[in-house]
Amino acid sequence: MSNPKIIDLGNITGTPFADILLAAIAGADAAKKAAHLPKRPLAQDIATLKAAAERYEAPNPFEPGDLVTPRADSPLKGIGRPRIVLELMERIDADLAVTDPNHVDHPRFGAKLDIRVASVCDCPHGEVTASWEEGWMFEPYTPPAETGEQDPAPASAPAQTEAADLQPAA
Repeated sequence: MSNPKIIDLGNITGTPFADILLAAIAGADAAKKAAHLPKRPLAQDIATLKAAAERYEAPNPFEPGDLVTPRADSPLKGIGRPRIVLELMERIDADLAVTDPNHVDHPRFGAKLDIRVASVCDCPHGEVTASWEEGWMFEPYTPPAETGEQDPAPASAPAQTEAADLQPAA
């Protein structure tokens, strides 16, 4: 039987691996990213939340066969990339959502998984995967114009703003 290898962190301090590991543990990367983000006006956040609540309460607007993409304000990966609706869940099945009270920090805790979509992975072999998602986080997919653009911005993406637009009014 082999003995497990024990790494003494004291011996790797100052190495790139140690810096990455310690920053990840301390959450330094997230704090650094947050510090560089422009602060949004509170009124804009409230409007975004109200619009999200309206989409959440509204009936699912999609049908099997529709091409959709994650909204720009969703936490989903693949924003601007097409997915196809495979199935709709008319009666929300709570068994699909994470409901274990020990996992309340899981992004799918209590999720209303009502739409099954398929997407192509961002890989050379084009693997197709399917998953249950929350329909309110999607919008219709709009193919890119004939500009050669690969990933168009979804309709929900905020308009490009100049750096001066992000500065507070004097």
